[in-house]
Amino acid sequence: MRPVRSSEKKIFLEALDIESKVERSVFVDAACLGDAALLASVTALLREHERDNNPVDTPIVAKHDLRPSANDETESYTAMNQSFSRQALGTMIGPYKLMEQIGEGGFGLVYVADQQSPIRRRVALKIIKPGMESREVLTRFEAERQAIALMDHPNIARVYDAGVTESAQPFFVMELVKLTKKSDGKFEAEEVYFTTNMQNHHGGMIVVDCALYGANGGNGGGMMACIDFKTGETLWRDRKGPKGSLLYADGRLYLRSEEGAVLLVEPSKERFVERGRFEQPDRSSAMAWAHPVVANGKLCIRDQGLLLCYDVKAK
Repeated sequence: MRPVRSSEKKIFLEALDIESKVERSVFVDAACLGDAALLASVTALLREHERDNNPVDTPIVAKHDLRPSANDETESYTAMNQSFSRQALGTMIGPYKLMEQIGEGGFGLVYVADQQSPIRRRVALKIIKPGMESREVLTRFEAERQAIALMDHPNIARVYDAGVTESAQPFFVMELVKLTKKSDGKFEAEEVYFTTNMQNHHGGMIVVDCALYGANGGNGGGMMACIDFKTGETLWRDRKGPKGSLLYADGRLYLRSEEGAVLLVEPSKERFVERGRFEQPDRSSAMAWAHPVVANGKLCIRDQGLLLCYDVKAK
């Protein structure tokens, strides 16, 4: 996606605050200072923002058989007319792992995806359907992601990334938020579930492959637990994994017990799987609440004024 000039974004956002179309047009003309390219770009963004059938404003509540016009049709589309080819779940698109298809439009598919690097988070990824890469569709797709990227609105998720797959399918990545439409036409975030099955006192929680890992329990003690991130259902709890701080690196969970032990845990939805542990030397009598860190193949833990560093790089 092309870079966005700061003046372009500034003019676009200020123009949205002007309700009168005539006054808005006068403002944009004046703000662009005779720059024809800038005027055309801002005008196109405003046009996308205002059109009634903007895909940004239309939630996908059911699948529709939206066949492209004759001008959009390609040989690859015709060959797949009966059934669009879907991206297989688990496919990696750059650093994004496709987990679940949640929407479909006339020319795009929307997936829940797990970003693997440089940070781990759950996102929404929209990609053009295979065989729909006509010039008109590509232009519409680019206009949509460009418009969303520039918009600053509480009911519009932020765009994180954009690119093209190895098979030349454009995509963009957005913040994942579940929204519901109220009777007055406004949208609000919907609580997916509420659970007390993960009463995390401190030390962080980690999501790996739709499973949430953390220490369940407050001042009275606790244990490591795993719940289904999508439903809140408890998958397991095990006292062999004591309460403590948790981090994720290189496919493993590192658990620093508040009593001092360090455990290496394999992520598993079925059961607690310990792959090793050690006790810290020169242990103080204080609770080990400082969060551990893994960086450049080194594990660092702190016990009051003592800092220890361990080589955990694969040999």
